[in-house]
Amino acid sequence: MNTRIAEYGLKFISAFGYPALFAGLIIEFLGAPFPGEIVLAFTGFLVWSGYLEMSGAVLAAVTGSLTGTMMAYFIGMKFGRPFLEKYGRYAFLNKRKIDKAERWFNRHSFIVLLFGRFVPGIRPLSAYTAGIARMKFRVFLPLSFVGTSIWCIFFLAVGKHLGRNWNSISAVLEKYQLFLAVAAIVGAGVYLFMKIFKKKTKGLL
Repeated sequence: MNTRIAEYGLKFISAFGYPALFAGLIIEFLGAPFPGEIVLAFTGFLVWSGYLEMSGAVLAAVTGSLTGTMMAYFIGMKFGRPFLEKYGRYAFLNKRKIDKAERWFNRHSFIVLLFGRFVPGIRPLSAYTAGIARMKFRVFLPLSFVGTSIWCIFFLAVGKHLGRNWNSISAVLEKYQLFLAVAAIVGAGVYLFMKIFKKKTKGLL
């Protein structure tokens, strides 16, 4: 992520608070270069400092992310891949990224929607590819809600926990390496569960 973009994102959140977080994450999930993880961690720091409330930050982050996700889904469904290839370049979504996202989605659609937001190259494209694949909205929405909630709350919590050291990547790795190890194990279990669940709900997709 460009350092200058990150700096602008942080200034934007500092100046306008919850509305800026909401709007910024809509932009991020439409594919524009917005430093989502950094901004969420910084927002967590603002919660720690007493400038913002955690409940308001979670609400703004989740609703903004989900709004952008749904917009991308309906754009993908209505206009398809040709539209994304033609205009995606304005949001830095090139053909290579689209191909990668489609391969991931076609193989592991449930996993991509639940955990793909932690993968920068996949995050802005998961909803587009779901729309292009014409995944049923009643399946897409709850998976997206859970996925965006996990992503938002995780980075908000990291920023709040680190306090004034919120921007220290090394500190994050040191303090959360146990969590990440546990998350990997849990993720594997969720993957197996979703494989079974997907077979049972195959007719919905």
